Formats: sequence, C-alpha cells, structure tokens
Amino acid sequence: MKKGWQLVSRKFGLLVFILVFIGGFKGIFGPTSLYVGVFVLTGLLMFKEMPLGVSLKRQWLLVPAFYGLVTVVPYWLTLVFPEFVKLFLVASTVLIILLVLVRTLQYQSYIPFLMLFALNQQDRTPIGPRLVAALVGGLVVVLVAVLYRKERAKNWPDSLEKAAFKPSLQQNQSLIIKLTAGILCAYLVGQWLGAVKVGWIMLTVISLTQPDLALTRQKSGQRLTATVIGLLVFTLLFLVLVPKTYFATLLIGISYAYMFVKTYFVKMIFNTVNALNAAVFSLSLTPNVMLVERLLFVLFGVVVVYLIGFAYRYFERNLTHQTA
Repeated sequence: MKKGWQLVSRKFGLLVFILVFIGGFKGIFGPTSLYVGVFVLTGLLMFKEMPLGVSLKRQWLLVPAFYGLVTVVPYWLTLVFPEFVKLFLVASTVLIILLVLVRTLQYQSYIPFLMLFALNQQDRTPIGPRLVAALVGGLVVVLVAVLYRKERAKNWPDSLEKAAFKPSLQQNQSLIIKLTAGILCAYLVGQWLGAVKVGWIMLTVISLTQPDLALTRQKSGQRLTATVIGLLVFTLLFLVLVPKTYFATLLIGISYAYMFVKTYFVKMIFNTVNALNAAVFSLSLTPNVMLVERLLFVLFGVVVVYLIGFAYRYFERNLTHQTA
C-alpha cells in the first residue's frame, strides 16, 4: 500500500512539473513554441536517464543544433524552393540525426527530434521565437543530462568515433534506411494532400518503423485499432458528454491517467485523444475534419511503413541471393 501511494504521489509530482514546465515555456517564448516545449521536455526526461551515444562535450553543440535544425528546415520547406531541394532537405535532416545518434537508435533516441520535425510541418508562424526556444531548450536538455549522469556517461563510447560508428551503423542500417525512406514518402503524401496536419503521417511512420517487419505488423494493427477507439473516446468526452467548462479538469485527469499506462496499445488511445485535443482546441481547427484526417493520416502512415518494409525486405533478399 505504501509503495502504491508513493507511486501515485510521484506521478502527481511529475504531472505538476510537466504542467509548470510547458506553461512556463509558453510564457517565456510565446504560444507558437508549444510543440518545441513538449519535445524539449520529452528530451529532458529521456536523456537524463539514457546517454545519446556522443560525448557530453559534443552534446552541448549537437542537441541545440538538432532542435534548431528540426525547427528551421520545416520553415524552409514552406518557402518557394524546387521540390527536389525540399526532398534533399528532408532526407539530409533525418540522416544527420540518425547517423549522429546511431549508437542509441535501438532506444529510439531520435524520437524528440524527428517528432518535433514532423509536427513543425506546415507551420508558418514566425520562425524567430520558435528557433530561440529550440536552441535554449536544447541547452536545458544537455544541462539536465550533465547534472543527472555525468559520472555514468564518462565511459560511454562516442558513436562519432570510427571504432564505435562502423559496427553501430551495420547494426542499425535497416532502421536508418526505412526511417529516411518512410519520412520522405510521408512528406510527399502530405504535399500531395495539402492538408493542415500532414505531420500526423510522419508521426505514424516514426512511431511504427521497426527493423523487424513482424514487429511493424503487430504495432500497425494496434495503432489503427487504438486510433479508432481514441476517436470514439474523444467524440464522446469532448463533443457529447462533458461541458466545455470542465475540459481543463478532464485534460489534467487524462494526462495523469496516461502516466500509469505501460502498454503501447493503450498509450496510442491516449495519444489520439491528446492529439485531437491539441488540433481542435489549441489550434481551433474543425472537429469533424480533424477526426477524419486523424484516421486517414494514420492509415496513410501505416501503408507507407508497410510498403517501405516490404520493399526493403525484397531488395535485401535479392542482394543476399546475388552475393551468395
């Protein structure tokens, strides 16, 4: 019983910290920095426990640079550039992050950066405040990482050193190829659709892409089912049952409950509800349109991941057969 209460109080303390951090981040850098704040917080919570695979000295440069890169490049994509230039920018951004973090890709160390990259798509708000927020946020992430694990990280191999880079690249090459190709395809589909929340396609690709195709299949089925359930839950809670005056309390309750969730399937239900809440109430987008787009974009993302996975397996088998 005592341990149970300790867990409840610890999770509540974390929720308070998250709310204060995001509120303070928005207060300092403005409301357009919301997504930056969310993924700075994600990086902060991840990297205080998990090394990035590069030396702490290099992190002072690389982490702010990554946050800045995934903020600036989507802004450039909104400008008038030839399509091949935009594709080069997308591929280069993804590859730079994955190759530098190659040592820790199995721990999904790329998540804070690539997911922020996805959500920054089609963002035409002023770049200045968001870029400053990204750079400062990156420094905060490194500072917390240094304070939490300076001693533990001393002997961690630096993936940028040749001896560590080559074996890590061989181990993770399938994930690097699939993620890069998948994000490129998601970007092209988003450009073709021309919709507001095209980043949802990228998010699905980033979330579902795995080195093992069997695991991708399992997660894809769970993701689609959880999305449908999440759409129903959002509709019932926010559009039918609960008055708007109680939305803030309801959101806090949902966020608190999410902290106790461990399974991927249930997490995706909560993620769907939270994503729709951000789109409909924070960005003032039309609920019915967002409900349909969420389902379609997740479906598009699943299709992209499947196509990339099967294509990679086909070429891998052919190459193995030719060299045998």
